[in-house]
Amino acid sequence: MQLNASFKGFPGHLAPVELSEVGAQAWHILRGDLPFPLAIIKASSLNHNLHWMQNFCKERGLDIAPHGKTTMSPELYAMQIKAGAWGISFATVFQAGMGARHGVKRIIIANQVYQSPDLDALALLLATHSDLSVYFLVDSVAQIEAIQHWRAIRQSKTTFTVLLELGIDGKRTGCRDPEQALALARLIKSTQGLQLCGIESYEGALATCDHVHDQTKVAALMQRIQALAIACEEENLFEHDEVLLTAGGSEAMASMLSLYGEDLAPGDAVILNDPYQGGMHLPDIFMFVPFFYEGGLEGFCVVICHHTDVGGRVPGSNASDSTEIFQEGLRIPVVKLYEKGRMNDMLERLIGLNV
Repeated sequence: MQLNASFKGFPGHLAPVELSEVGAQAWHILRGDLPFPLAIIKASSLNHNLHWMQNFCKERGLDIAPHGKTTMSPELYAMQIKAGAWGISFATVFQAGMGARHGVKRIIIANQVYQSPDLDALALLLATHSDLSVYFLVDSVAQIEAIQHWRAIRQSKTTFTVLLELGIDGKRTGCRDPEQALALARLIKSTQGLQLCGIESYEGALATCDHVHDQTKVAALMQRIQALAIACEEENLFEHDEVLLTAGGSEAMASMLSLYGEDLAPGDAVILNDPYQGGMHLPDIFMFVPFFYEGGLEGFCVVICHHTDVGGRVPGSNASDSTEIFQEGLRIPVVKLYEKGRMNDMLERLIGLNV
């Protein structure tokens, strides 16, 4: 593989370089040999984190499928799987395809799949990689009808392995009550081309940063998952030797809606980076822009952008030996950066002064 000026971070004035020869260039970040912004991965910190998570899961008898959409790095996937990861999770069929082409054998698509182009791509992916297992989420009769319509049009013989998503009242997706979930599980069992292989949920939607509250709510959700899994097992609805029970996710969208759900207008843009309000780590800043049609809110355009520095105690903000979040940089709560098209000048000055 050859790197050239079309790659982010490659010096635009240099001739192309083979990937295997990058080390021989003796580039030095602090000498200014490479253009910014540029992310650097410290091998010792990466290995420490891999082994820490490996031990965490082993001690608790858990399997983990790390989210691969953030890094989109086959090299990291290989290291995570070598360290014991069960598989890798992705957000889209496109991302899953990239993982499969680079040797990932077990994939969870942590979303509902039902559009014809995605089903086409997933069917081809499964046909191309005979040793690949892919699971995606199902949470409605309408989704199953869309899949069956696709099967009829394409005359497809592909069988998809799926996870039933158990939702939470007032939140984004998933079956809201046990009766609805069990009825959908029965429908999956009776539907040609689908195999129910487990239960999925989204515990991030319960986070409030109140440890006692969160622990209680998450424990109750786990009990709901367990009860549904037992009910499915008693009715012989699972069709796979390995039954998956999985939960996880970020609360960023829910945090934004809880504050501004009734106070959004065209031209607004809401940002946040605080992990305790649904963000990830401080350099990843979320931005939500509502879009309206004929006066009504129809949805959101959302982006997560990684920033080189957000004012932490070291260049790049993050350090493996930090002991508290305040050392990592500026925490941005859910706040409007733009309101009706007008920049929040005070917030802009505050951010500029601290990074």
